[in-house]
Amino acid sequence: MDLSDEKECLDMALKNFGLSERIDILVNCGGFSQRDQFIDCEYSLCDQMMRVNCLSPIALIKGVVTNYLESTDKTKQLQIVNILSVSGLVGVPCRTFYSASKFGLDGFGKAIQGELLDENVWLTHIYPAYVQTNISKNAKLGDGSDLGNLDQNIKKGMKVEEACDQ
Repeated sequence: MDLSDEKECLDMALKNFGLSERIDILVNCGGFSQRDQFIDCEYSLCDQMMRVNCLSPIALIKGVVTNYLESTDKTKQLQIVNILSVSGLVGVPCRTFYSASKFGLDGFGKAIQGELLDENVWLTHIYPAYVQTNISKNAKLGDGSDLGNLDQNIKKGMKVEEACDQ
């Protein structure tokens, strides 16, 4: 599935997620970051980052929730987990588009939680700080090229296994 195509995500969720008995949990964890000042970034990077980090997870949520609400068996709850970032709580310089995309998904999740309280649909937001992943290595520079290396904060961050255990 191409996370940069929110329509494909919605279509996939509506079509395929409805084929199984029911989805119990959706974990939105795909995304990418940036490492450059806002003024030095092409606008197309903002567009792509919003589609991948914010709009496509919203489309997946829409599809899964739609199928859940149309199902006849609501004895179990639907759990949606959005893996966000502390950068979505506090804007971080040189990660402006990344922060904006995470703020957007965070705000969306908080808003729909109130709409879905009576439907047994629950949202959990997780805000990891620095975790030893390839997020900075794959982060985009303003021209769209990859940073290509791990930054020091990521190198010093917690191991993935440790983050998962918390």
